[in-house]
Amino acid sequence: MEDNLNQQSLDIGIPENNRHRYTAKDFTFLGIFLLLWGSISICCVLWLLRVSRTARQTLAIVADGVIEEGLACSDAKSRLQSLENAAPSKTLKDWLRELPPVHSHLVEYHTQSLICTICLDPVSEESVVHALQCHHVFHGECLEGWFLNGHDNCPLCLLSIFSGDQEQEE
Repeated sequence: MEDNLNQQSLDIGIPENNRHRYTAKDFTFLGIFLLLWGSISICCVLWLLRVSRTARQTLAIVADGVIEEGLACSDAKSRLQSLENAAPSKTLKDWLRELPPVHSHLVEYHTQSLICTICLDPVSEESVVHALQCHHVFHGECLEGWFLNGHDNCPLCLLSIFSGDQEQEE
């Protein structure tokens, strides 16, 4: 009799032929779904942690930059001054005028064909340039940016911007 009561409480008015029976396929699908949901949740949490850590580091760098801004600005100015001493800025026209005459038909400067190899734009006669000791010519702003990024050599031939007796003072 007790067995009959337990069976009745489980039936709750659902006819025998409509009762859903779970198969192994159903449990496999449920397991895969839960595994994917859990994996995606863990990835999202890890991503959020990384983003918040990066944001905190960025704020710390910005705060340090604000504190040391005066030092960085004066350091950049002194580096630019040393570049100006080693390779004075002037217009391309003035630089070409100061070149010693070349007595060869093989070497000829055509201002229309000069290209700054840093930005790959043409260098016009009115452009302000820096001409290095190796006679490579670059737009003033391009070479200054290259130099301020910590490069102390020619972008083309890698020759030092400073001669042996004129090394940059650090």
